[in-house]
Amino acid sequence: MHTTPALDEKPLPYGIPHPSAPFAFLWVLFFLVVTQVPGALVVIVLILMKGWWEGDIASVLGLAQDQEFQESAEYSFMLAPALALSQVLTVIVGVSVLRFSAGIDWARRIALRFPPWHHVLLTLVMFPALVFLGEGIDKLVRPVLPEIIHMENAIVSFSNWPWWLGVLIIGAGPALGEELWCRGFLGRGLIANHGMIKGVLLSSLLFGIMHVEPRQVAYAFVLGIILHCVYLWTRSLFMPMLLHFMNNSLSMIQISRDGPPLEILNKIETAGTSSPFWLYGGTLVLLACSCLALYNSRPRLVAIDPEGKPVWVPPFQGVAYPPKDSNTMVEYSFPTILSWLLVLFGLSMFVLGAFMALKGI
Repeated sequence: MHTTPALDEKPLPYGIPHPSAPFAFLWVLFFLVVTQVPGALVVIVLILMKGWWEGDIASVLGLAQDQEFQESAEYSFMLAPALALSQVLTVIVGVSVLRFSAGIDWARRIALRFPPWHHVLLTLVMFPALVFLGEGIDKLVRPVLPEIIHMENAIVSFSNWPWWLGVLIIGAGPALGEELWCRGFLGRGLIANHGMIKGVLLSSLLFGIMHVEPRQVAYAFVLGIILHCVYLWTRSLFMPMLLHFMNNSLSMIQISRDGPPLEILNKIETAGTSSPFWLYGGTLVLLACSCLALYNSRPRLVAIDPEGKPVWVPPFQGVAYPPKDSNTMVEYSFPTILSWLLVLFGLSMFVLGAFMALKGI
């Protein structure tokens, strides 16, 4: 039996995957310009068209600065095509750059694969903790960080959308485009160049910076670390995509005026202000337990035929799947009974914390 790993895959001609840290910051600037500027231009054009139709462009341009207009249904539906265009561009740019930087089999190299059902289940268990962790960080930093974008105004604008439109544009769009870009492209290069820990921290920091608004930068950085860990521990980019989609979609449904009622969620969030120890303590316990269970069942590379070729290992640190002819497969460890008990304990503590917070204890 061979025990020495072998490199059955040659690196790309230009060596270590791109980008390293200095180039990553430039790539983020490129990403923001290419994906966000066209959407902003769409809004400007629609406002100018409104002014032309009403015969008073100057007044309409002045009206566009008015908070009441920015919270109106008319303005919110001007934002819809602009944001939809931006989200489509994020996916196009992400796929295009990955195809160029990672080669024709870029999907294998970034693990764009479905994991087994138990990894999906463990990922879903983590979702409530992710939601309230982001909410808690936002509450914590709100009094101390400056405000660039009036998030509350944006929330009012988005509330005019039907819930399904918010899920489609704000839920699905960033889940696909931002994960391809931040975890797939930036994360792959940064981990290969700077190691696992620095790579995850740097890509998560850039994920936060991409959100521009300081409050969002703070909690997106922390959530980015968790999303990247889920990506590494499941060896599937679909899992951070799933969490990202669910988190954004829940926010859109929660603020939508025609969405399903989520009064219990609003009550728990409000209760967290007066009883933070219980709610956020339970959140952290659930997060820690689900992360530990997911880590303990992370996939490993093993030989298909122990007497055949040596086990393939990626030429660089990362999550790449083995090539078809490498005599290597990804083996997923089923969680142990202890891991399941740990998850149940975490869920119990989260439910208890939410209950105690609602009771005001």
